[in-house]
Amino acid sequence: MSNYGFSNNNELLEIIVWDSKFLPPKEANYTILWVRSENPSNQNELSISSLVESNAAKYKKRYLSWIHSLGLESIDGESVIEHLKLEDKFSFWWMTLIPAKDLMYKSPHIEDIIRFMAFDNWAKTQSISKITLFTSNSALSECFKLWCAELKIKFNLEILKEQRTRTQHPIRRLYNFVPFFIQGSIWLIRRIINCIPLRGIGVEQWKKTKGKITFTSYLSNLDEQAVNKGEFKSQLWGVLPEVIKNESLTTNWLHMFVKDTYIVNSKKAVNTIKNFNNLAEGKQVHVALESFLTWNVVSRTIHDWRRLSKLRSLLDKSLKHKKDHGIEFWPFLSGDLSQSLVGKNAVTNILYFHLFKSALKSLPKQEFGVYLQENQSWEMGMIHSWKSAGHGELIGHPHSTIRYWDLRYYSCWAAHKNKGIEALPMPDKVAVNGNNALNVLKEHGYPAQDLVEVEALRYLYLDSINTNFDALDISEEHINLLVLGDYSKEQTHFQMLLLESIAAKIPKNITITIKPHPACPINCADYPLVKADVSKEPISNLLQKCHFVYTSLSTSAAIDAYYFGKRVISAHNLENLNHSALRNFDDVFFVSNPDELLSKINAVLVDGSTCLSSVDYFHTDNSLPRWRKVLLYNIKSTI
Repeated sequence: MSNYGFSNNNELLEIIVWDSKFLPPKEANYTILWVRSENPSNQNELSISSLVESNAAKYKKRYLSWIHSLGLESIDGESVIEHLKLEDKFSFWWMTLIPAKDLMYKSPHIEDIIRFMAFDNWAKTQSISKITLFTSNSALSECFKLWCAELKIKFNLEILKEQRTRTQHPIRRLYNFVPFFIQGSIWLIRRIINCIPLRGIGVEQWKKTKGKITFTSYLSNLDEQAVNKGEFKSQLWGVLPEVIKNESLTTNWLHMFVKDTYIVNSKKAVNTIKNFNNLAEGKQVHVALESFLTWNVVSRTIHDWRRLSKLRSLLDKSLKHKKDHGIEFWPFLSGDLSQSLVGKNAVTNILYFHLFKSALKSLPKQEFGVYLQENQSWEMGMIHSWKSAGHGELIGHPHSTIRYWDLRYYSCWAAHKNKGIEALPMPDKVAVNGNNALNVLKEHGYPAQDLVEVEALRYLYLDSINTNFDALDISEEHINLLVLGDYSKEQTHFQMLLLESIAAKIPKNITITIKPHPACPINCADYPLVKADVSKEPISNLLQKCHFVYTSLSTSAAIDAYYFGKRVISAHNLENLNHSALRNFDDVFFVSNPDELLSKINAVLVDGSTCLSSVDYFHTDNSLPRWRKVLLYNIKSTI
C-alpha cells in the first residue's frame, strides 16, 4: 500500500487486525495483516511487517531502549537489577530471558512487541473508531484491549482456532502445560541424572594445567573421523587448535555438554573427553562444564532458585504497568519473567552460573580466555565468573553471522555506560570474523576500541572457492537441489512442509538431498511425499555438487551457499520477521507458501542457478594472521 495509509476521505475507520497466516475475510474493508504480506492490488490491506521493515532501525532501537529501562526500573528504592543480585557485582537479571532478547528461539513475543510499536506509530496518523482483532494470541489480545481503552477506541475480539503447526511430542506438550516450578524441578532432576557420568572427568588435569589460554565451547560439531582417532577437531574452531599446538602452547578446553547426532549421551561425552586428553599428552586439557557437578553446586543452585523465585510476584506486579510511549507491553513478557525466575530457564542458568564459578575458580590463573559468543544467558554468568576468578583478558568470538534481527547481539548504547552491578557483563574484546560483523556492531554503537578482527574459523574453506570450484550448469539433464535445515524444529518443520506440499509438482529431473542441522535431525518418514536422501557429508562437499539451495530462514548455512555462487531460496514463515543473514539481498528468494516456492524453483530453472552478486562477509585466510596477532603473539610475550 502506498504511503502506508487507507484512502477513507477522513472518515472514521473500522479496522480488522488479522493475526493469521491464512487469508482474511473477503468482506473486510480495512485490514491490518499482522503476520502476512499484503496483496499489492488490494488498497485496503496493510502489512505490519512492511511497516516494521520500512523503518526497522527506529523500532529496533526503541525496543532495545525499552528493555534497558526495565532493568533500571525502581521498585522499593532498588532497581530490578539490584533486586536480582546473585552475589557481589552480579545480578541474575542478565541471565533472564528479557535482556537476552532471543526473539528467534526463546522469546517469540518480541516480534509482536516490535510489530505493535510500528502499528501504534501508524495508527496515530489515522482516525480509528473501532478495531476487531482476529487472533489466537492471548497476549496480543490483552495488549490491544489495553491500547484501545487508553485511546477510547471500541475493541472487539474474535478468537481464532489455534492454527500453528505442532511439532512437539505429546509428552513434551504435557510438560509445557504443567506449572513452571514443576518444569524446572523435572529438568534439574533429569539433568543431574544424565550428567552423573561426567562428574570429575578431566578435573585433576584441569587443576594442574600449565596452559595459559582457555577456550569455552560446546561439545558438538565435532569431526567424527578425527574424534574416532581421539583427536579434537571441531567445525566451530577450524584449524586454530592445531595452529596453537604447533606453536608448542598448551590450551585448556571447557566444553558444555549438549546432545547431537554424534555425542548422543553423557557416556559418549566421557569417552570422548578421555580420548582427547590421552592423545593430547598434556598439550590440550579437556574437561566438561558438567565435570564440576557436585552436591554442593546442586545445593547452592536450589537455594538461589528458591530465593529468586520468591521475587517473581513483586517484579511482575511492579513492571505490569511500565509503559513505552503509553503502551503496556508487559502481557508479552510476563511469561518470560516467570520462566526466568521460576521455570526451567531459571534453574538452568543458576546451575550454569555455579558450574562456571566452580570450574573457573579451580583453574590456574589464565592470560587469555576465548569463548563462542552468541550472547546466550549462560555467557553472562561465565563472564562474571572469569573476572571474579582474577583471570586475564576475555575474548568473545561471534563464530557465525550477525543477523539484523538477532537482537542478542545488540543493546541500548546506554547499557555500555552503566556501572557496578547495573553494568552489562561484557568481554574485554570481541573478535569479529569479517567486515560485515565489524561494521554492523560499530554502526549499532559497540565500542570500536573493543573490537578486533580475526579469521572466520568455521568458514576458512570458503577461501578456495573461486579457484577450485566450477559453477554447475542448470541446463544439465540431472539437477541437484540441496535442502539445508535449521537449528529450530519449528523453522525446519515449516520449511519441509512447504517442500512436501509441492513434491508432486517438482520436475522429475531434480534430485533432492537434505542436510539437517546437527542439533535438529530430519526424518524423511515425517514427510513421505518428499523423495530425498539425508546426507552427513560436510556442507562444503554438498555445495560443490548441488545446483541450487533451499534453506530455512535462520540458518547461517545460507551464507555458505551464497558464497558458492548458488541461488538461494529461503522459507520465510511470516509469523517471524526476516531473520536471514541474506536479508535485503536482491538475488535471494524468500517464500512463504507452496505456490511461491514452486514459482521460485521454476524461476531458477529458467534464469540460471548462479547468484547475481558477490558477498564480503568473512576473513578466510587459512594461515590465520589475525588470530596469531590477537592471541599467539600476545601470549608468547607473557611467557
